[in-house]
Amino acid sequence: MAELIDTVLTVGWAPAAWIALAALAAALALHTVLAIVWWAGRAVFRACAWLYGRLRAIEAPDGAQEPQLPSSAPRSRTRRPVPSWAHTEPYTYKEAA
Repeated sequence: MAELIDTVLTVGWAPAAWIALAALAAALALHTVLAIVWWAGRAVFRACAWLYGRLRAIEAPDGAQEPQLPSSAPRSRTRRPVPSWAHTEPYTYKEAA
């Protein structure tokens, strides 16, 4: 009877171990593929950016500069309007008393 239980446990754990190993192998393969795709995409992006910069330098006349924003453009975000009932000041314990 002990051999039967031992055999059932061994046969039961073997597929679980194979499934776990297969999942690990698949995860490593997927990670490798994603890393290669990311690296290749980054290389293509950098090459395109370099080429675009070179073409802009060739096409621009000698005295030309990059277009500038108008001077009236805001340099930072503007404050949003706040309703009159909103508490915009820091809370103090004196107000609560």
